[in-house]
Amino acid sequence: MTTYAVRVERDVRIPTIDDAVTLSGDLYRPETPDRVPALLMILPYRKDVFGGGLDAEMRWFASRGYALILVDFRGTGSSDGMQRGPFDAREADDAIDVINWLEHQPWCTGKVGMWGMSYGSIMTMRAAARQPANLTAIIALEGMLDPERDFVHPGGHMGCMGSLSMWGSQTLLNQLIPPLHTYASTVEQRRWQDRREQAEPWVVDFAKHPPGHPIWRTRAIDASRITVPALCISGWRDLFCDASIRAYEQMNGPKKLLAGPWMHTMPHGSLFGAIDFNPIALRWWDHWLKGVDTGMMNEPPVTMFVQGKNSEWRQLDHLNGTHQLRQFSAENGSVLRPVADRQNDAAPDLRVAWSSDRTVGALSGLTLIPTSGFGLPLDQHDDDMRSLHFTTGPLPADLTIIGRPTVRLRWDGTPPARVVARLCDVSPHGVSTFISSGMLRADAQELALTATCYRLCEGHSLRLILSESDFPRLWPQPVVDSVSRPALVAVELSLDELDPGSGNVVDLPSPQIEPSQGPAFFISGQPKWSISRDLIRGMVTVEAGQEVTSLTTNGKHRVDFRSISRATSSPDPAQPAAAVAEARAKITLDSGQLIDVHVTTHHTAFGGHANAAITIDGMAIYTRTWSLVAPPGHD
Repeated sequence: MTTYAVRVERDVRIPTIDDAVTLSGDLYRPETPDRVPALLMILPYRKDVFGGGLDAEMRWFASRGYALILVDFRGTGSSDGMQRGPFDAREADDAIDVINWLEHQPWCTGKVGMWGMSYGSIMTMRAAARQPANLTAIIALEGMLDPERDFVHPGGHMGCMGSLSMWGSQTLLNQLIPPLHTYASTVEQRRWQDRREQAEPWVVDFAKHPPGHPIWRTRAIDASRITVPALCISGWRDLFCDASIRAYEQMNGPKKLLAGPWMHTMPHGSLFGAIDFNPIALRWWDHWLKGVDTGMMNEPPVTMFVQGKNSEWRQLDHLNGTHQLRQFSAENGSVLRPVADRQNDAAPDLRVAWSSDRTVGALSGLTLIPTSGFGLPLDQHDDDMRSLHFTTGPLPADLTIIGRPTVRLRWDGTPPARVVARLCDVSPHGVSTFISSGMLRADAQELALTATCYRLCEGHSLRLILSESDFPRLWPQPVVDSVSRPALVAVELSLDELDPGSGNVVDLPSPQIEPSQGPAFFISGQPKWSISRDLIRGMVTVEAGQEVTSLTTNGKHRVDFRSISRATSSPDPAQPAAAVAEARAKITLDSGQLIDVHVTTHHTAFGGHANAAITIDGMAIYTRTWSLVAPPGHD
């Protein structure tokens, strides 16, 4: 394969249909007189500060004959304008403007691909759903379709640590950090001042729009409108696992799905189960943007990692593969029994009193919190015992679950406002391993758990756990009077079993280490995660965050970044839950000047506040406080 030297141009100005707004992009181009396809990524996460983590990626694809551009959102970094509300549908306008600009550059073939992870994936799918004629193909990595139900207010319930606390504080910090590539310019100083004075933090938007607010429906993406070829990437332990798989299922163009064991990371950047993803993406781009027959579209459309015993990669024709339906029903004595073993067709009458512990969920780890690949689920046993739980006897043979397990519930009385279901693999020694989870609202009787592919081995047991809590992902549910609590009458679990002989077993190699093609921006990093329980009061506290030191992508300035979020819940409703967060960036300019941007947020069930302060060489230049209280008329 021919490889090229790479030229990098910082702060390329890209026009939009708004004459007052140009966007800022960092452009990576191969040194060749030939025209090449272009790849676009748009993010709200500051290419000057945190873009160094993508620099090696950009150079790798540019050296293989692509022009790549990383663009700051409107209202962030060096782009003009004010940022819109989070996940605003109009974000696609700017993406389409950049696509149009790329198509007409003299170095571009006119073929444009769009890609990105997380918010970059959301932007990619949002733009593709608008069906721009000059968008040729996309790669959507670990993104979501419904910002309310997939992230901010999961399942339609009030979010807690991940969205309100951790992400809310970090995005406010991003908004307040000055543009750094040309910090001293009057244009950049004016951008910074305008944002400090005018822009509304996204965490305020979250407070103004609680669960059920009609604005959330306007921010959802209709994936059925995506007809452009799409490669979808999902991680079984990613907070957007089910959302990215739903996107794949709903798309109507040529498509492929790759589902691996990862958390919220790039497939080659995971701390476990990493694969060499760049060559996979290159095959995709070469096929659709260069017309090279890579053979990729001749392979089965679904490639997924089978978790659990004898883990492996398999290629399948469908998400559910070749399977048979397995059904279980809950019986008194916390037993989960195969329906085939029952003596009659009627589900047994449970009459189990519904109970709740507001601390359940902490042991599920940070898989549903937007961390960078650490915090896998722990032994679920203690959370299991604080919930209603139903367990099979030892399995007589291996059982491979695929797709979305479903749970049907019947109640005596008004159903609870929220039900959280978890499915676990229980070893003969009692260790309970998290498989999948899902949520049910009061207006439904059936819930679908997150899609999975997991193999339980012979002698292990399958356990279904029901509670009202998924802390710290969800805000703790108010505890109602025990007299008004319903009884759980019947529980039925259905799941699909993958035929052991279905599909093809494939080998996906580990990432290949290559010599660095550019400067090193990362200096050091340290993740933080702890779970503690007050053994007298029963209160549980989850703390997570990270400390990172890096250089800006022009190599001139040093950034010391710290983010820490802490959420506390108690089984006693008299002890109110709280979520607090801190995000801080200390920026040492090449001139020696020190800029300190410091953000804190504090949430309780009654509202909260966000605070921000900026100092330069110890002198305060900015302080502000925002109220985080939901408007009247919303629960």
